Amino acid sequence: MNAAIVGATGLVGSAMLKMLIELQRYKCVFVIGRRQPQWLSQYAEAPKQSQQTLVVFIKAEIADFPNLELDEPIDTLYCALGTTIKQAGSQEAFIAVDKTAIIDIASRVIQMNPNANKLVLVSAHGANAESKVFYNRIKGETEQAVIALGYQHVVILRPSLLLGKRSETRILEDIGQSASRYLAPIFRGPLLTVKPIEHQQVAAAMLYFSMHAQQSVEIVSNKQMHLLADKLAAFS
Repeated sequence: MNAAIVGATGLVGSAMLKMLIELQRYKCVFVIGRRQPQWLSQYAEAPKQSQQTLVVFIKAEIADFPNLELDEPIDTLYCALGTTIKQAGSQEAFIAVDKTAIIDIASRVIQMNPNANKLVLVSAHGANAESKVFYNRIKGETEQAVIALGYQHVVILRPSLLLGKRSETRILEDIGQSASRYLAPIFRGPLLTVKPIEHQQVAAAMLYFSMHAQQSVEIVSNKQMHLLADKLAAFS
């Protein structure tokens, strides 16, 4: 089987790619994006006999996604692509990344391979196509669009605030991470729904649910990921 990943330079995507390589579950992993994670070049330079999973970087801008060429069929597409309105610069630019680009790459993969088995997407807590909150609405609309594409299984993860050190500054996340250290004891029971979550835990959940997907559409809540912490730890 072959897999593809978009968003591999991000917090969750980079961690997930490392786990994916270590898992050795796929013959080939295609890393699609403008640039590859810096550490990936070290893997590519490692002795070939130590590599059981071939990693191929495909340089592509998001505008290239609708016409992207892939030489091999893709069984599973992992998508951890995402930005913020501040980083994007406008709502329109945010939509181009968090909605249009995701739909485009998911559409292209299944267009080239109608038997594509799984799509695993990192969305966000609160995603709802009917929401009056712009961010949540776009996330929800994206979910609806990819579900309609025809994958045998669609796994959607909805994490709350992500914990982890990013290469860029996200002020609200930085504040949330600092506060979470002191507030962790109160996030119990129903509050697990919004408890900040380690990015490695979300990455591990992407792999876990790609291996255990049973329903055609599975929505994985932030609370579920916390409750499965022990099982997810096996991947990280």
